[in-house]
Amino acid sequence: MAADRNKHAVAMNWRQILLPEPERELPAERAMRIGLRTAHIAVTGILLGGHVFGVDAARLVPWLWATLLTGGAFVAVELYGTCAWLAEVRGLLWC
Repeated sequence: MAADRNKHAVAMNWRQILLPEPERELPAERAMRIGLRTAHIAVTGILLGGHVFGVDAARLVPWLWATLLTGGAFVAVELYGTCAWLAEVRGLLWC
């Protein structure tokens, strides 16, 4: 019986960590999201433009890293609030 209660307590603890109610908020979170989204769109556009206009792949590597870093930082800010963001598929484009 005690083992079942302990398992339930551990499950509740993980749920509270991953799916807090209410969602956690970072100071200046809105500004961070706007800045990261803007930077991500800009560096992704440069990377795409480089490919379209035939720029040497070696010259585009820094822009690839910048795209990955800004995207990863944006995801980290979203996940800080709640991991439910992963299931909500917000931010995906459906064509």
